[in-house]
Amino acid sequence: MAKLLSTKYSNAGISLSLLLLRLLFGGLIMTHGWPKLVNFSTYAQKFADPFGLGKTASLGLTIFAEFFCGALVLVGLLTRVATIP
Repeated sequence: MAKLLSTKYSNAGISLSLLLLRLLFGGLIMTHGWPKLVNFSTYAQKFADPFGLGKTASLGLTIFAEFFCGALVLVGLLTRVATIP
């Protein structure tokens, strides 16, 4: 019971929990961007243009932020840079 209520965390436990969080959030972001990547032409016709760049450019930036940056987070490459978009 004392070990259950202990506030001492091991380095392995912290590393494992950070790995699981990175895999979970990277995977969730990628699954959100995958349909846009696969059906690009369908989404390009009805996608919003909030910045005035054009529908295709806005969709391209959204796919980059959701799918490719999610893949970088999932793999663990450039994680801090990939979370900016």
